[in-house]
Amino acid sequence: MPSIQRTSVRWLAAALALVANLALAAECDMQLSSREVNYGALYRGELTTGAAMSAIALGKRQLTLTVACRQPTAMGLRFDATPAGEDAYRFARQGAFTVRLHDATLDGRPVQLASRSANGDTGSPSGAAQMKPGGVVVTAAEGAEATGKVFTVQVEIDTRIDDAATRARDISVLEGHGSFHLVPR
Repeated sequence: MPSIQRTSVRWLAAALALVANLALAAECDMQLSSREVNYGALYRGELTTGAAMSAIALGKRQLTLTVACRQPTAMGLRFDATPAGEDAYRFARQGAFTVRLHDATLDGRPVQLASRSANGDTGSPSGAAQMKPGGVVVTAAEGAEATGKVFTVQVEIDTRIDDAATRARDISVLEGHGSFHLVPR
């Protein structure tokens, strides 16, 4: 009888626990709706790639990030994690995950988001922005910097693993870590 290969996938556990402590220095409190995205037990036979040797999508997960400040603040967010290229972060040995922000509000009003690269160039504001290693996502309204006390945004996590990661002889834990930081502007 063939053995069943199991892979347990968990990520964003301990590192996101630091979020609230880091925001306190800016007189702001930061909360994430969940400190962990857990894909549960995965079995190789249940995962499909569609093509040999391609990445396997584990699916998208949604979280809510809320920043509450005592004074009106220009909101800029940075996500720190091990980079996996220009647009993604490392997950396990050869997998990756992306972090996309959308549906942002500032003091209850919709705002746009703009990506600022590590060299300081800011892209055009839109309804969504992808977090990139070394970059910052900032709030904008009517073409200008937006400030406020309460910022809420939906966080979409999209994780992929390489086919080799599913070839486990025993239970394997695959994980990645990251943390959000409020960036003064």
